[in-house]
Amino acid sequence: MSLELELNPEENEINGDSRKFAQVFDNLIQDATKYPAENPPLRVGSHQADPEILIWFEDNGIGIPESELPRIFERFYRVEKGRSRDKRGTGLGLSIVTESFYCMEAA
Repeated sequence: MSLELELNPEENEINGDSRKFAQVFDNLIQDATKYPAENPPLRVGSHQADPEILIWFEDNGIGIPESELPRIFERFYRVEKGRSRDKRGTGLGLSIVTESFYCMEAA
C-alpha cells in the first residue's frame, strides 16, 4: 500500500499533544490498512476550515456499510465480526481516536 500526503504544514499549524496526534494517526492508518482493496493508495490530507483544521483519510478498501457508521466509534465495536475474525484488534482503535481528540479539545 502506498501513502499519499496532501498536507501543508505551513498553512495548518496544530497545537496539541504530539504523542496523542501520533497515536491518532497510527490508529487511523492501521485501521485503513486492515481491509485494503488490491494495492490501493492511502491518502491523508488536511485543509484549513477557520478556525479549525480538517484532517481526512481516504482509502479504497472494502468499506463500511452505511448502517454500521453510527457505531464505529463505540468501544470494542467491530464491523461484521465474520470478516474481522482473521484480523487482530480489539475494536478500540476508533474509540481511542475519538477520546484522544476530546482530551485535546479538538473534537
